[in-house]
Amino acid sequence: MKLPSSNPIEDPEGVWALQLRLLTIAERLFGPRDASKTLCQPQFDGSEPNVRFTIDKRGVYAELSDDDYVWWRVGNAK
Repeated sequence: MKLPSSNPIEDPEGVWALQLRLLTIAERLFGPRDASKTLCQPQFDGSEPNVRFTIDKRGVYAELSDDDYVWWRVGNAK
């Protein structure tokens, strides 16, 4: 998969598309996700990557680190 030339913070649609593609791969490997939770778009607001629930616990989203603003991570390569 070719990564975009823009920075992730400038391409929320690309980040969302990447998340959905990774979800498809994960579901093929591990089975379907819990459909009772709403999958929300990733947010850039953490010092380290995390998985977070919404306040009402009905949704889940990836919280991406400050480093993720400016580069697309492939393995450990920068």
